Amino acid sequence: MAFAAMLLSIVTYLDAVWGWSPLLEGLALAPGPAMVPPVALALTGRLVGRFGAGPVAAVGTLAFAAGPVWWASRIGLAHDYATVMLPGLVVVGIGVGLALPTLTSAATSVLPADRFATGSAVVNMARQIGSVLGVAILIAVIGSPSLRTVVGVFHAGWWLCAAASLAATVVAACGWCLAGWPPDRRPDGARERRMVVAVGAAR
Repeated sequence: MAFAAMLLSIVTYLDAVWGWSPLLEGLALAPGPAMVPPVALALTGRLVGRFGAGPVAAVGTLAFAAGPVWWASRIGLAHDYATVMLPGLVVVGIGVGLALPTLTSAATSVLPADRFATGSAVVNMARQIGSVLGVAILIAVIGSPSLRTVVGVFHAGWWLCAAASLAATVVAACGWCLAGWPPDRRPDGARERRMVVAVGAAR
């Protein structure tokens, strides 16, 4: 939910407020997605194997929330990309690299082999539904006549993205606490090992 809404909000802001061309918008957004593969490949699997899926997912969603909070508290009419827009994009990319493969693997690692494809499809369908809802809610917020300035409506949209990501952080942290920690002391250590493999596959 939060990722699709965040992406749409940034593109719309660069177009409507800063007046950037589509080419510049694409180049400006590139550092965020560029952070995802190296984080997922180099860190996520190792961290899941050491700490378990709950802590890694919680840190990832928390990092994701930090980006919109940064924008909502700092972005204005000035075209200050390097010191205001870019740091938020980098942090969001790190958060996605940590959270997305971890959550995907956590949702499918307990399934038997003959149900894995179906389980993956259900997870992806849920993500798409969340994206649709996130975009719809963002548009409703940005189009609210009660917010007086153009910048103000985007700030409200970014706070919405941060709130959705923080809700995911709470869910991940609660799942972690209920499951117990550290993972190597848990009775289902084999499941953690399967998750590490699944994270690699999700990447």
